[in-house]
Amino acid sequence: GYLCRLLTVEYGQKRGNKELKHSSVIITLLTAVLLLTACRQQHRQQLTSVVGKPYEVTLICSDPLAAAMMDSVLSQAVEGLPQEEPAFDVVWVNNDTLDAATRLTRNIVWVTVDDAHGKTTGIRYARNVWTTGQTVVYVNAPSVTSLSKAMGKHGGRMRDVLNRAEMKMALTAMGKGRNAKAEKAIDSMMQCRIKVPKDMIAMKRGRQFVWCSDNAPRGMKSLCIYTCPGLSMDEASFCRVRDSVMRENMPGECQGMYMQTVRQGVTARTVKAHGRTIMICRGLWEMRGDAMGGPFVAHVLADSARQRLVVAEAFVYAPEMKKRNLMKQAEALLYTLRCR
Repeated sequence: GYLCRLLTVEYGQKRGNKELKHSSVIITLLTAVLLLTACRQQHRQQLTSVVGKPYEVTLICSDPLAAAMMDSVLSQAVEGLPQEEPAFDVVWVNNDTLDAATRLTRNIVWVTVDDAHGKTTGIRYARNVWTTGQTVVYVNAPSVTSLSKAMGKHGGRMRDVLNRAEMKMALTAMGKGRNAKAEKAIDSMMQCRIKVPKDMIAMKRGRQFVWCSDNAPRGMKSLCIYTCPGLSMDEASFCRVRDSVMRENMPGECQGMYMQTVRQGVTARTVKAHGRTIMICRGLWEMRGDAMGGPFVAHVLADSARQRLVVAEAFVYAPEMKKRNLMKQAEALLYTLRCR
């Protein structure tokens, strides 16, 4: 405003009319950039934290058939759990408007079915739209049939996006509240870095093995890091290595008790994450000779510099409890594994 005009006149008196016009344009552009930056910063400051339960999705849709179909897509069973649990808990809002409370929810899938949208279904993802940490999925479909075809092709991708957003929030919530002692021990023993929450206060060291746990009386989460020679592994060899390591390092209360893998139902797949190739194995564990068990997930990472494989594993013991959220919180830690 006034400051820009003052600078323009002063500069123009020294440089002439031609320079005056040129400098006026530059100053105007700089002022616009500063104002835009200030507005964005103010917008970020005004954003509040998300509300709602972890792995809860608000589904906004006025078409009952479309809503039911989207509910089934979002509620597909989580892989690797002993009892069936949905990927997300869906809360259906039967209208196309957002009230103040809905705008603050952590995950929103907004579905509009209207033939004005053309011939194909469009899917768009956005972050921090109305509140910090929020993920919004906009789905515009010309018909329920088109929507169903699109979800058959892209439904898994949509769940992956929402799942990664939840894991990111879990790691952000952990913040600086970490177990520095355990992280230092892992780094020193295996030249690897991984985030360990401060509530995982129990720790055991073995031969190229570290176990950390929160020892919670209900819903206990554990994290293990171990290594083995070689650079390749398949599902069968992973189970053999895991059983050998756990038998040595995770004995039960009595002689002859030890952790082992339930071979039936173990799955393995290779993914790309943070520029690395990771084999992700999921399945169930049990304590031989005891009535204990639960789900596990392991990330197997090749460390070519040392000609070895590094395994980071999370497992849960939570009898008579739902295990999805506990497992997801523990699995988020595995994505922080780095070899130095």
